[in-house]
Amino acid sequence: MISKQEALNIALNYLGESYKGMIEATDTLPRTSAAIYNVDNLKDCWVIQVPKLSHEPQTIGMGRIICISMKTGKIIYDGSDGGE
Repeated sequence: MISKQEALNIALNYLGESYKGMIEATDTLPRTSAAIYNVDNLKDCWVIQVPKLSHEPQTIGMGRIICISMKTGKIIYDGSDGGE
């Protein structure tokens, strides 16, 4: 099982160091259903809400999240937070 800090490190390696200090891992999804994210059991993943950086192009919707498996450390979802 990976720790919250390990999940943050995985996310930073994936996203890039420009997100350092801007992200945190939680075990809850924002305002939506776990079914949207292909997560069968939410207690088995870390959720990272990804803020939009000023140099990124505009996107549709509220934001982006990444779900990381607590068991494997693999990213199992990267996309919309469901706020369209």
